[in-house]
Amino acid sequence: MLSEGEITNMLRVHDLSATPRFIERGEMRTDSLFPWTVSDFPLTDAIESGMVKIPRVPLGREGVDINACRNIYENTPEDARDLDADRLPEQVEAPLRALYDDYEMVSGAWEKAGWDIPPVFVIVANTIENAKELARYVAGGDRDGTWTNGRFGLFSNRPGDPLRTLLVHSELSEADLTVTEMRNLGIVEEAGRLGRPDADVHTGLEILREALDTIGQRGRIGAHIRCVVSVSMLTEGWDARNVTHIFGFRRFGTQLICEQVAGRALRRPDTEASCWHQ
Repeated sequence: MLSEGEITNMLRVHDLSATPRFIERGEMRTDSLFPWTVSDFPLTDAIESGMVKIPRVPLGREGVDINACRNIYENTPEDARDLDADRLPEQVEAPLRALYDDYEMVSGAWEKAGWDIPPVFVIVANTIENAKELARYVAGGDRDGTWTNGRFGLFSNRPGDPLRTLLVHSELSEADLTVTEMRNLGIVEEAGRLGRPDADVHTGLEILREALDTIGQRGRIGAHIRCVVSVSMLTEGWDARNVTHIFGFRRFGTQLICEQVAGRALRRPDTEASCWHQ
């Protein structure tokens, strides 16, 4: 808390914001800068300056139209928007597979280059139930006592293997972490291997949050996470710099929201490594 004298001597206050724009609908324009903005450095300028990664739509998968990778939620029929991992609609499955195919190529390039952390694939869903189904689709899960492997091998949470895919949403509880598909034990075991003998006394939720917060950090619990499935946007300020792919299944009502979600994959650790241009 500042004293009265310190407040009196304060000449100016600078507020640094990643999104200095109004996002309200109605009479307020969604692209209007705050009136007190002194300087704005748009995302497009940051991309052209090489300060962030270069976003692109995956190409090259035979039979997948580039337009299928845009507006995925809107392209999915309304009666098919409540997803079921056993039979995803083609409007979701085709672009998801195309993006994963591209992820496999990037992952191979990183491994060949000697990078000791994997790239990360983020799936953003519109509801908790859809997030659960997308996580079960890519990583596998338990249903009625029977384990089903995920469709994507690099993301599969196979029993006995380290956790590869994290499901994160606002209603996550300790009860959720007791089921097989959450594979919390894998996180605890990984913590133990990293010299955290106290990991087994922490709650599963604490370990899960730590794994999320340390994704891409060498020698930490989240270093080997390859896929994060979340609802809406991840916690403000979440900074996993090895995110390379984002799959969005939600309505993007404004350009600003689209940029906020894409921003999760644009951070770079430096401006030299060519593989960060993915």
